[in-house]
Amino acid sequence: MAAAAASAHAMNQATKKRHEAARKRQEEEYKIMKLMNKYDKSKDGKLDKKEFGDLLQEVNDGVRPPDEEITHIYQVADREGQGDKDGTLDLQEVKVMTSLRCIALRPDVREERDRIMASILAEQRSDRRGVQEV
Repeated sequence: MAAAAASAHAMNQATKKRHEAARKRQEEEYKIMKLMNKYDKSKDGKLDKKEFGDLLQEVNDGVRPPDEEITHIYQVADREGQGDKDGTLDLQEVKVMTSLRCIALRPDVREERDRIMASILAEQRSDRRGVQEV
């Protein structure tokens, strides 16, 4: 009986942790959506490079990253050579960048960041299509 009770308690704890993680993800997504709405001046659901730079400035405590860094992050986020490459960032692209906290990473880890970003975007596209990309 004690083993069953302990097992049930452990399952309850795991369930609570999953629910808490889901709640945190929802809060993050809500924050990102609010930022998107705030900086999407054209209200088309996408950010151009200037709008994205403004968003980065807000999440960077009012300090605007150098244009070179904005351009680099923007190009990576726009699925450069891997997908839509439409010159704007949609909600999914901004969510990926903020979930990776790419805006806070140092330039010396760009290569690793880009590899992770490409992998995540490929996985998301395959999930939408139901096929795995190579």
